[in-house]
Amino acid sequence: MVLELKGYQALRETGFYVGWGTHMVKHGEDYSPIKNVIALRRFAVPKEQDVVDNIRLKAFEIKKNPNQKFRKGGLEDKLRELPENILEEIRNNNEEKIIFIRQNTIAPALKEDEEANKQVIAKVGVFPFETIEEIKDDLYVFDEDRVLSDESLTKMGFGQRWLMNILIKNGELPDFDTMKILIENEVMASKTLAITMARQRYHISELMSFLHLLYESIPTKDKIKEIKDVSESALEEVCLSPIDMMLDRINSKKSRYPTKIYPFIFVPNSDN
Repeated sequence: MVLELKGYQALRETGFYVGWGTHMVKHGEDYSPIKNVIALRRFAVPKEQDVVDNIRLKAFEIKKNPNQKFRKGGLEDKLRELPENILEEIRNNNEEKIIFIRQNTIAPALKEDEEANKQVIAKVGVFPFETIEEIKDDLYVFDEDRVLSDESLTKMGFGQRWLMNILIKNGELPDFDTMKILIENEVMASKTLAITMARQRYHISELMSFLHLLYESIPTKDKIKEIKDVSESALEEVCLSPIDMMLDRINSKKSRYPTKIYPFIFVPNSDN
């Protein structure tokens, strides 16, 4: 079942919602309506061990299916750039390679019985009517992040306006009054809420409007389960970082100077 947001149309089960904007924008000689969009997802924060296990699993998969085509820029695609001897060391749980992976991921190192945090993430933006119609026609192949940050659209004031991360506590959204206090005090990052503004100043009224919509749409914890789960995508995203660093280390050895410098690696406290 797909979560319903009042005043918005869910584009199938993509987690992408479209609603009519409140004004028109000039398009050549004509005026075109704008549409508000919300990309609403939930995910479990990957554990460090999940990252190790997933990278090893994918290393075995590309060995088993050497001729299979994988998504460009995806984890399997990146792993194929590694020399075979290093891939074999990863498959064989080589201590040095596993330590490297663990030390170069932001995934928290939790105990086996510890449950990882769960989050709701919302990306909110505005688009011309024509752009949304194009997305609808090519729903399952459009690159969401590319569209949200498309330079030709952002120059005209379109695209992503802000991003909101909300911590799910005991399977529920945080207390509404707590969230209201954080937003009214223009908090950008806390244990419960993190907000990234794309181009404009902190918009309290706009953020509060979205918060009311979200809480009205999710009156019970069961409703959270109707938000599209992208835990697998979140895990792959976190897995890419140690492989990118491994590739960079290999490439830097081929030249006199390294191609990138990583002065330190920040690993967040697992209690946060």
